[in-house]
Amino acid sequence: MKIGASKAALCAVAVLLGASGAHASVIATYQGTVKSGIDSLGLFGAPGTDLTGDSFTVRYTISDGTTGAIKSFDPPHSSEISGSLSASPVRGNVSINRRTISVLGRENSGAIVSVNSLYSYVGHAILDKSNSGSSTVYTSLVDVFYSYVPGAIPWDYHTPYSYTFQPGDILNGNFQINAFDNRTGNLVSQYLIDLPPSSVTVSVTDSVPELSTWAMMLIGFAAVGWRLRRQTSEVARAG
Repeated sequence: MKIGASKAALCAVAVLLGASGAHASVIATYQGTVKSGIDSLGLFGAPGTDLTGDSFTVRYTISDGTTGAIKSFDPPHSSEISGSLSASPVRGNVSINRRTISVLGRENSGAIVSVNSLYSYVGHAILDKSNSGSSTVYTSLVDVFYSYVPGAIPWDYHTPYSYTFQPGDILNGNFQINAFDNRTGNLVSQYLIDLPPSSVTVSVTDSVPELSTWAMMLIGFAAVGWRLRRQTSEVARAG
């Protein structure tokens, strides 16, 4: 019975070590050359600069552990994660000319992969919303593409891969800031940078276990230590 209890404590720690307190972070990185866009706001250089031909990097970070995010898996065909407000699971940024602008998904965000025998579809999208008094401003970062290369894109968005876009692929990427008049609903200003990617790379990292998981692990280790000390003491007395 004493040995069984110790084994039970050890098994409990093993379970805790394998607990899902550590969540995956998936990073999708798109790179390419700006197709068109005048930097009227001066976000990536002097106001009014034509960014056409400049290199860019767009990065999306998907946090699997986001509370309230909706996940869907249909192997081996599709996977998806999405959410809004505090449950928004995707953050992103765009870098041009060594300047980086972040989009945090305060309104909503999502990522999807859908694969069939004809093509693979991948989408990443983030939307922020803010109110500037007389107008509401929407900031978005979007990348979507269709690949017609069989087997090039894994169905699970967690699976790492690198892909260079091929002739015939359909792709679109852009960074926008649009302002709408709060009284009339009309579009009053638009900022658009066209960012068609030439490649995408997906990588996966495991985050550090949550504090609650660490606490459970420590309790488990303490239980094992207590059982071992008690067992050793009882054996010594019996001898």
